[in-house]
Amino acid sequence: YDLSRCTVLSNSDGGSGYTKDVFDELAEGSKRHEHFRDQYHVNEKIRQRLGFVKKRGMVDLLHHKVWKHDLEGVRCCLDMLEGETSNAEEEENVRKLGAYLERNWEYLTPLAMRKGLEECQKGLGTCESNHWAYTYRMKKQGRRWSRRGGLGMVKVISGLKNGDLDQALAVELCS
Repeated sequence: YDLSRCTVLSNSDGGSGYTKDVFDELAEGSKRHEHFRDQYHVNEKIRQRLGFVKKRGMVDLLHHKVWKHDLEGVRCCLDMLEGETSNAEEEENVRKLGAYLERNWEYLTPLAMRKGLEECQKGLGTCESNHWAYTYRMKKQGRRWSRRGGLGMVKVISGLKNGDLDQALAVELCS
């Protein structure tokens, strides 16, 4: 592919083999490459590290500050959460979460807040954070699908999730 006129957007959990430098190689020759940390995995990391918190309002506020890309607000929430800890393990979890968010902060910048991409409001359109809608319907209870049937089901699920079911159903299925 000729990527010389393309802006490539990549998204990952940052695990082994899925770091930004791997995607930089894949996007080589593109006009621009913007890398993102997967929202599902960031939210999961926050939930894991803050499982001890009884008052969920502060965790919700932290989520809000992360996705509004407010680093000072994130630091303030983490300071307040550290005050809620009752032992060294909980304190360490807050510290580790803070380090994780700081380390990945560049990749948490929303698409619409990146220079030159301000007009982009919708996001990446990745389905990983919503994969349960596909896997639940497509894989549970040992279901099997023909290629055509599977594509049809994915179109229905995607159309419902994206609010464009009529348009999704109007497109002819691949044979």
